[in-house]
Amino acid sequence: MAEAIAAHRIPGEWRGRISVSSAGTSAPAGMSAAANAVLVLKEKGIDLSNHRTRPLAREMADEADLVIAMTTEQSEAVMRLAPGSEGKVIVFGELDSSRADPDIADPIGGDIEEYRQTRDEIERLVGRLIDYLADIFKFME
Repeated sequence: MAEAIAAHRIPGEWRGRISVSSAGTSAPAGMSAAANAVLVLKEKGIDLSNHRTRPLAREMADEADLVIAMTTEQSEAVMRLAPGSEGKVIVFGELDSSRADPDIADPIGGDIEEYRQTRDEIERLVGRLIDYLADIFKFME
């Protein structure tokens, strides 16, 4: 959901300068998005129906300018997979300093309302991510 929401919200003038992609630290390759994830993003006009999972490879982390993990555990997995990536890995919730816990709960197996809550949380954080990217990569200059 985070990849699709971020790609949908990227400012038009950034297109071609920035790309968003996702990979998992535990999901096998080729799985479809959860039905509830597809439904809650469709409510926002975002099509997730063609999404397929892929495992994170070291080369992906090495080539990325920024790696956003959904949880602290995932950020640690990225750093184990790609030593030297520490400076470019953040936990998504760290973009909101008012949060007590930076981890984003995985709604997998939950009801539609849990997926909506996660979607809404991700949407709020994507707004902060856009501000963060504008600052660190100087996209607005």
